[in-house]
Amino acid sequence: MLKKPVVLYLHGCFVGSKYSIFREAQLADGGLQALSKEIKSGELNYYCWAVDQNEYSFWQSCNPFCYLNTYLVENKYILTKPATDSLYKELAAKNPEIILTHSAGNRFLFEALNQFGPNPKLKKIITLSSDLPTNFKITNQDFIAGLETKKIIWENYYCFWDQALLSSSILNLGFRAGQFGAKSQFVKNIFYPLKPSLNFHTSVLNDAKFLKKVLTI
Repeated sequence: MLKKPVVLYLHGCFVGSKYSIFREAQLADGGLQALSKEIKSGELNYYCWAVDQNEYSFWQSCNPFCYLNTYLVENKYILTKPATDSLYKELAAKNPEIILTHSAGNRFLFEALNQFGPNPKLKKIITLSSDLPTNFKITNQDFIAGLETKKIIWENYYCFWDQALLSSSILNLGFRAGQFGAKSQFVKNIFYPLKPSLNFHTSVLNDAKFLKKVLTI
């Protein structure tokens, strides 16, 4: 029997908040509902960095500025030294072979890898619905070397009708890697058609068949 690779999942924004009748907080699995059982059993590692863990009323949950505030707070956090230091320690401890990231978790991961470089056993990075700027620059020489030699594979799954990333591109004045792909010589951009749902942005996290297929080396 083949040994399963060590996987670490890094979530995006909003998972720590409860939005009235609309959605419970997702601290237990970071919104990765298709693999929630694997997270709870410890088969899949999960790093929770949710900053906003508030419970919002019905009317607050109907206010778009409520979500904007959380987005700004959490995106500010992932650029801080305590945040990247903490993530680096987690990567060093777990030493994953595959890192699966969603939305702002992509930006968080790449900021940390630019500062500290990849963990020794890293072989594959899977970025889903990425809020990483399309022109994000990889600067860490160890990270670049790993990508150049194909020791590390980077697969970026994108979809141009992701409504959350449309909002992000307007707010940040630039397209996101999860919309039209990343502009990097090291990436393999792959179109993934997000399924119709109330939130297209997170629909990929419910696709168990797809996730189990890509979480292989």
